[in-house]
Amino acid sequence: MLSTAVIRRRPRPTGRVAGTQRSRVGTRLRVSIVVGCAVVGALLAQTAVASAASRGFDIRNASSRGLQLQSVQKARQFVCNPEFHCFPSFYDFEFEGRPGSGDRLAPGATHRFEVKWFPGDEYAAEATYNIEGTNAQLQVTMKTSTFSNTSTCRVLHAPVGSCIAGGLNIFYFVVGG
Repeated sequence: MLSTAVIRRRPRPTGRVAGTQRSRVGTRLRVSIVVGCAVVGALLAQTAVASAASRGFDIRNASSRGLQLQSVQKARQFVCNPEFHCFPSFYDFEFEGRPGSGDRLAPGATHRFEVKWFPGDEYAAEATYNIEGTNAQLQVTMKTSTFSNTSTCRVLHAPVGSCIAGGLNIFYFVVGG
């Protein structure tokens, strides 16, 4: 049987009430567009600095001593088979840009390493710097994987300064120097 019920519409607001409702909708739309453009712009600005196929690690020298890049090599890892026999191995590593061996990192300056990144793969490199005026070294490990970018650092051979590493940033500093 067919229904004969009449569907009643809500009366349209008029006057001041209608203007307020329309302006709220328009304001929300404009704000959404502006926020969306800002987010897209920020993402594009980040990827313009580095290729999508690499991640940029910054090593900052916040000390009064110069650092000289001695070597860059593959980072070690331990691989275990299903029988839990583990053996040393190395990560793959490639760069889209890096300082050359022998380059000096002056106090207050930054070196940037563009370590290759690709979904499903892991890349890692280990950079060793000589700390000028000492026999100490700064060792930095940079690793990229599908969902994370990690770094570690340590000062070798003599307690000359400290370092802090995390994510894409590594800092070397000497307290009081």
